[in-house]
Order: sequence, then structure tokens, then C-alpha cells
Amino acid sequence: MRAVALLSLLLLSGCAATRSPLPADAADVLPALEARLLGAESVSLSFFHITATGMSETDLKGGLWLDVEDFYPAPQTHLFALGTFEGDEARVRLRAGNDAMRLSRGDSLVAETERPPALREALALGFTRMGLLHNLARLTAAQPPDRAEGGVAQWVIVHGAAWGTRRTIDGRAVQGLRFDLRVSGTEAGTATLWLDAATGLPVRRDQVVRFPDGTMTVTESYRSWSLGRD
Repeated sequence: MRAVALLSLLLLSGCAATRSPLPADAADVLPALEARLLGAESVSLSFFHITATGMSETDLKGGLWLDVEDFYPAPQTHLFALGTFEGDEARVRLRAGNDAMRLSRGDSLVAETERPPALREALALGFTRMGLLHNLARLTAAQPPDRAEGGVAQWVIVHGAAWGTRRTIDGRAVQGLRFDLRVSGTEAGTATLWLDAATGLPVRRDQVVRFPDGTMTVTESYRSWSLGRD
């Protein structure tokens, strides 16, 4: 009996280990991912690389940290990027503790305010739904992340989510999630978010953004995730 019980436990453990972290229904994927990013004690995305062509010629590299203690004596939110934005050299940084938020361009502090009440939601949901480039563009204009005062979930809406193909990116098996974006009630683009089949976390985003006078094609790559107490 003990051998049978042990075998049953091993089989159950094996099933748990191979269970996909991705919901079966495509419509549930982004809500589940957003719940993880908002519910984790801290989130580290140590490296991203963004390129854009069309309406904006951009090439940026950087990192995103949400309420992380690794670099500071108290939890900090930090978004940093350098490279070129619309053809010009760019180096932007957002730093926010519990109380204050500071925005910098190059070596200059361009804004210092109280920390907006919905900063983490604006960064996390802005990332999952629109990608990082939108809020980085705002930093280049000395503006805080969009809807950092609240309301990001109602402002940008994802619809038409559907599973796409499976492929390998940088040696990792990924599953594509395709969806459309609606911003302030206007159809704004189409994206495919490539999710790591083992962790459920984003590896890459391919997106086409539509403007009244043209389009922009954006590719964002993400590496080195860490979620504290996920």
C-alpha cells in the first residue's frame, strides 16, 4: 500500500510540474498575467529591447522594476531606457519611492512630484496591453506614465484575444497571443504577445499601432524576469 501511495504522489507531482501556466481560454490570459504583476510583492524585468519603424524610428534598451528593494533601502519603482527615440539620442529614467516620483532625461531632473496613486497599475497594465514604448515616449516629453492617477484599465481595452502559433524564441518555447487594442474608444492597433510556455511571462511583443496619418511597427523583447512572492 505504501508503494502504491508513493507512486500516486509521484504521478501527481509530475502532472503539477508539467501543467501549463497559461489559461486554456485566450480571453483569460492577460487578466491572469496582470493579476500576477499586480499581486507579486515585486517585479523585475532586468532587460528589454524595443525597436520601432514607420511613424517613429526608435531603438531603446533598458529595464523595469516595480517595488523592488534590491537597489535601494526601501522599495522603489524604476523604469530606465537609453538609445534613440525618433532619431534622437535618448536616456530617460523614472524613479519612485513610497512618496515621491522623479523623472530624468540625460543627467537632468525634469520633474519631481508626489507618487501618483495608481503608478504600478499604469506601468503594469500599460505594459501588458500597450507595451513599454508608449510610457517611455511620455518620459521623453517629461510626462508621467499614462493614467498614473487612475483609470488605465478603462482607458485601454484589449479585445478579440485568440491563441496564435507556437514557436521558439531565444531557445524558449513560446505561445503567441493575438489581440486588438482600443484606446479611448478608438481602434488603435493589433499585437501578438509571445508568452513563455514554462513561466507564462512575456518574451516578445510584435505590434502595429495605427495613427490618423500612418502606422508604426514595434518589436519589444523581454529578458530576465523575477517576481517576488508571485
